[in-house]
Amino acid sequence: MKTNYEEQLAQGESLCDLALEHAHHGRYPEALEVFQQAEEIFLPLGHTRWLTFIQHERLGPLKALGRDKAWQRAAELAKEGYREQEDFQGLCLLLLFLAHQCQEAQEDAEALCRLREAELVALAEGCTHLLPTIQARLAVQLLLLQDYAQAAQKLQAALQAFAPETGERYWVLEKLALTYRALFLFPRAEEAYLNAIEGYLHLGETNAARETSQDLLDFYQKAGRKDEAESLIKSLGL
Repeated sequence: MKTNYEEQLAQGESLCDLALEHAHHGRYPEALEVFQQAEEIFLPLGHTRWLTFIQHERLGPLKALGRDKAWQRAAELAKEGYREQEDFQGLCLLLLFLAHQCQEAQEDAEALCRLREAELVALAEGCTHLLPTIQARLAVQLLLLQDYAQAAQKLQAALQAFAPETGERYWVLEKLALTYRALFLFPRAEEAYLNAIEGYLHLGETNAARETSQDLLDFYQKAGRKDEAESLIKSLGL
C-alpha cells in the first residue's frame, strides 16, 4: 500500500508527464499551468530533483511565450537546483540549452555568456566528456561575433578531444576551415576542408561531404581556382 508521500510523488510525476506532452504539442500556457500544479505538490515534499526538473522544462514554454523575466527566474532556480544536488553534468546541459534558446532568439551576447559559463563548470567540476561539445558550440558563437582567433583556439581544443573518425570531428574541421578563411590562413583552410570531406566520405556521410565540397568550391572560386575545384568534386563523385 502506497504511503501519502508516494501518492503525492506519483501525482506530481504524472502532472510533469502531462505538462511535457502539452509543451511537445505547442500548448505552452497549458504546459505552464500543469507545471505549476506539479510544483505545488513537490514544494512541501522538498523534492529538489523534481523541482529542478520543473524549472528546467518550463524554460521552453516561457521563452516561446516571450515571458523573459519568468524565464530568467526559472533559469536561475534550475542552476541553483543542479548546484545544490552537485549535478554538474545537468548544470552543463542546462547551460547548453539556455545558450541554444538565446541563439534562436538572436541574443548572441547572452548565448556567449551561457557557453562560457558551461565551459568553466565543465573544467572546474571534471565534466571533461562534455567539454569538446561545449567548446565547439562556443567556437560557433565566437564565429558569429567575428572573434576568429578565439574561435580557432576553441575549435582546435575540441578537435583534439573528439575521437578520431567521428562525425563530430569532421564537423569541427569544417568549422575550422571557415575560421582559417576568415583569418586569411588559406593553406590551413584548404587542408581542413579536404580532411573533413575525406572523413565524411569514409563514414559514408555523403550529404555532409557534398555540402563541405560546396564550401570548398566557393573557396577555390574566390581564389581563382575554379577548374581545380570542379575537377576535385568530380573525382569525389559528388
